[in-house]
Amino acid sequence: MREHGVAVAGPDPKTLIDPISAEDIRAAVAGELRARMEDGAIKDEPPAWLGSRYYQAFEIETLCRALHTLDSGELPTKAQAVEWALGTLPERWRSLVGWSQQHRADKTADASKIPEIMSFTRWAASRSYLYSALPGASRDAIAGRIERLLSSTGVCLRPETSSGWSTTSTTLIARPCVCSRRVRST
Repeated sequence: MREHGVAVAGPDPKTLIDPISAEDIRAAVAGELRARMEDGAIKDEPPAWLGSRYYQAFEIETLCRALHTLDSGELPTKAQAVEWALGTLPERWRSLVGWSQQHRADKTADASKIPEIMSFTRWAASRSYLYSALPGASRDAIAGRIERLLSSTGVCLRPETSSGWSTTSTTLIARPCVCSRRVRST
């Protein structure tokens, strides 16, 4: 609103709203991704609303937007985020993003992509933990190496706390991923 809002009447939005830093934007998006993980991606059953292709495409585009924001510190449109994802994400996810573009307006109920979408949600959430745990350029270099090492092992990154999941923990461990055993895409 501050950066792109147009005053129809009254003062310019920039005079009313303080700027928000890229780091604050990233932190908010990282928190949202962790909430998606905790609220749905590790449960036995996906949320009921994810049953139609329309909402599946919406979820995929939302995850692309969140990942782009973690990468850039900016809030892109979904179209910009999808374009970025198609050129940036690993092939496994690019094909899912491409599928979403073919089904944006399709309200057909179809559960066949749900396991892959849930896996994509877990992968995106793991990026948010990496973002929180590692600084800037180091994060990007280390995250890429870690993901390549863990990509086919059935292991995921989780924050280590005495009570399990934490949205503030900065200590990560690799351990067998219970959630990947529940829903595994091929």
